[in-house]
Amino acid sequence: TRTWIVDRFRAGEVRLLVTTDVLSRGLDIGVTHVVVYDYFDATDYVHRIGRTARGPHGHGQALVFFDLAESSPQMAQDLIAILEESGVEVPRALREGAGPRQH
Repeated sequence: TRTWIVDRFRAGEVRLLVTTDVLSRGLDIGVTHVVVYDYFDATDYVHRIGRTARGPHGHGQALVFFDLAESSPQMAQDLIAILEESGVEVPRALREGAGPRQH
């Protein structure tokens, strides 16, 4: 069950937790790394990676898989804006794939 596995994770008995948004909503657990396999929108992205800030040192690493062929230019531009606001280097391929910024 959800509670059992989360308790094992918190206790350090489980070191890797693969989950969906359904499981992670409402959980207040700190993690050091988040992998976002299916980027959908900026709001979900921020919610997902926010878990790294709850880690033991107040920061962590996030890896996002972003398929330019499957995403709209606006989605790419939204992700770029979040990365820039966070002071994270934006990959050149993402900038090129996003096209000109829409206002």
